[in-house]
Amino acid sequence: MSAEIAHRAFSVLGAEIGLVSNYASIIEDDEYFLGKGAKLHSLLSNFYELKEIPFTSSHHAYVVLTDSGKIPFSTAGTDRELYISGPIRQFEEQTDDKRASLFGNMGLFSKFLIQVLEQQGIYSFHSTSFYHRDTNRLFLVLGGTGSGKSTVLLKAIHDGYEVFGTELTHVQFCGDDVVFHKGSVYQNCRVGNLVEDFPSLIERFSIKDVPEENIWHAYLSVDFSSVAAPENSLKNPEVVMLFPRIEADRKVPEIFRMNKQGIESKIYDNFCEKISPPSYVYTHEFVPTVDTREAVLRRQAFAKRLASYDGLKEVWRNMASPHMCLDSIL
Repeated sequence: MSAEIAHRAFSVLGAEIGLVSNYASIIEDDEYFLGKGAKLHSLLSNFYELKEIPFTSSHHAYVVLTDSGKIPFSTAGTDRELYISGPIRQFEEQTDDKRASLFGNMGLFSKFLIQVLEQQGIYSFHSTSFYHRDTNRLFLVLGGTGSGKSTVLLKAIHDGYEVFGTELTHVQFCGDDVVFHKGSVYQNCRVGNLVEDFPSLIERFSIKDVPEENIWHAYLSVDFSSVAAPENSLKNPEVVMLFPRIEADRKVPEIFRMNKQGIESKIYDNFCEKISPPSYVYTHEFVPTVDTREAVLRRQAFAKRLASYDGLKEVWRNMASPHMCLDSIL
């Protein structure tokens, strides 16, 4: 074990989190924290910005990482402190997919950071989102992995809408106002969606090194900042929620407007998607959850309040092909 102890700290939407480790290079690796989405594992494919700040003893939360080849992998802590121990350097050097590493965009740190945001009253939709300026409407595309959120966002970009979030979209109450905060503007696009569904976007965004084989199993990180909304926050926009199921071969779309009754539970379930499920760190180390009972109760109360937001105008469910997924909705 190295005697060197490294410190680093970041702020995300005002929530501060400090990092401490005897494995300095892992928390100094800007591919994770400041990689501008150039790598699939960059945290900037989840969050709009991780702002580096001086490390102090008064941050909202801390992650303490101890690298040791002499002890098995383990995690412990509270909603404000996360302790991780084990042969982390070995795992980092052996992994083929850094997305599921500790600091990868699908890793444990990302979940913990979303929980820290919740402690500051900021909740995170697992959604892509886009903005229609003329009507001041924010479209939230909600659903689990594989539902088609990314495909809907590509269709919206193709049609000229402004990107507001590619993986997460954040929301909080400020007094009587509802404020939505921009998520990432880098998207890990499935190559097949680009090549077969929206090939014009490849040239439009100067996407390089597009694989020619196994295109439905390959991903590219694409920078959509040039078509993102310039605002980092939107106060009291009209909101449209969309729950898609994209089917490439569907000829006739089934698109129908949902009753807003029951939307509270759908909002709550969506907030939980990035926190509550267990993690397989480095794809093989099981961590049951970072969630807590207190966090669940706060999340339920927030979802109930947000469901009654007057600006929530429409909720849609659609089953459609990529090019017809926004028919009748926009």
